[in-house]
Amino acid sequence: MRRGPTATGRTGFASRPAALQRGWPAALAGAWRALRGRAAAAIAALAGAARVSAIGSLIGVIGGLAAPSVAADSTPAAPAGYLNDATRERCAAVLALPSVRALQARSVALLAGRSVHDPSGWTGAVLGGLCANDLPLTPEHVALVLALIEKESSFDAHGLLPQQPEGLRRLAYRLIDDLLAGDPGDLDRLFGPGRAARVLQALTRALTRLQVLDRATLRSLFDRQYTRFGWQRVRTEWDIENRVAPDLLTLSAENSPAGLALRAVLAAVPTLRERLVARALFHTVGPLQVGVDQAVHLAAVDGRALDEAQARRWLYQADAGVYYGVRRLADSLRTYASDGHPSATDAAFVAADQRMGPMASRNAALVLQLSQLAGRPVPPGTLINSPLAGELMRSIEAELRATAARASRGLPGGPFEAAVRQMQTRSAWPDLSRHPLIVTLREAHRQRFGVEAPRALVPEQRLYSAKTGGYRVADIVGATRERFVANCARLGCRD
Repeated sequence: MRRGPTATGRTGFASRPAALQRGWPAALAGAWRALRGRAAAAIAALAGAARVSAIGSLIGVIGGLAAPSVAADSTPAAPAGYLNDATRERCAAVLALPSVRALQARSVALLAGRSVHDPSGWTGAVLGGLCANDLPLTPEHVALVLALIEKESSFDAHGLLPQQPEGLRRLAYRLIDDLLAGDPGDLDRLFGPGRAARVLQALTRALTRLQVLDRATLRSLFDRQYTRFGWQRVRTEWDIENRVAPDLLTLSAENSPAGLALRAVLAAVPTLRERLVARALFHTVGPLQVGVDQAVHLAAVDGRALDEAQARRWLYQADAGVYYGVRRLADSLRTYASDGHPSATDAAFVAADQRMGPMASRNAALVLQLSQLAGRPVPPGTLINSPLAGELMRSIEAELRATAARASRGLPGGPFEAAVRQMQTRSAWPDLSRHPLIVTLREAHRQRFGVEAPRALVPEQRLYSAKTGGYRVADIVGATRERFVANCARLGCRD
């Protein structure tokens, strides 16, 4: 049957063109039959593709040829160029190995059992990311990367907002509470150090003039925009950047109380308008929450010139996002488990590095050793490259020199201060543990206390995020470790 007129006033699809029903030439009828034949063939091909072997799915992921869990009408497919041809060919061969195909099948079954959307796509992204980063395709590596993706984005390449449902409303209410308390905490994390105070001041002045500086009224103002723009459908970071940002620009042009308040913020922080226009509000995005600037840097190391807009598009894809996420953690994975089979403890260290930066767990252990040798407590979160750590190192110079002499090992030549500075500039290097100062530090700790110093520690620190509010690193790491253990039980990790 023919459908009636569409919303555009044109006639909808019919079972046969009206021209043929009116007896147009046989040539046109033949063209119509040919077109129907091509359509039928295309449908058959698509149906056949759905039955392609699992390895076909994996190979398709390599090089950005697939984009799991991303709606076709929202984000463009990741360009195929984030991997070079040699890497794609090498990984295609690796992914075809029977052992890898068996691991892939177990991983797909694991994710399907947890109702993850597109389990085959996510499994392909993880295996492809590990292979492209020259990491062993072991059950432990797969179990850990899957655990990290689940914690960071809930298997949504667009970055599922925390505290669902209504994650956006919860975030807005928290910002309102901060505003009324005069606390720039979350604002500082949104706008950067120094700008939050200007935002707070501008908002307070604007809202005082409008006589709406109370919790109930401010929440009501937000709720009206929430309903007006349909923000109840906002679930991901991508939604905020690509749906809420344009709405905020529209609102800023209005003379309503909400529009006037927003204009005051944009006047106080001109770069915010630029970020709204560019739809670039978050510093870290994607399934493994990689910094956009980090992706630009890593692409440059790969020999690819990438601007921030391109990097953001790539990171919002499952395959490219996982590749850069694994790339960022590759040194941690190799350092804590060089054989490719991380234990649950190793997984905790990697999870802490994911949150706090490269080699953060190893460096936390070094800071503890410094603190104990110097006999001085240090605040949580003290970094090995901080002025305080340098001061502690200098305070035990005599003991370090004596330790090195007993071991017939020399310290770096030149002033001790220069050696400390050199060591601190390498704080993110995976081979820092081989630096003469660090080797001597660990030996001095062993001689003093009679036990081997820990090689890494999960930092005892509380972090804050504009997306989630405050949280303890240990809580996040503990949850990731538990999921890693659960994944291992299904994937066949070593005991």
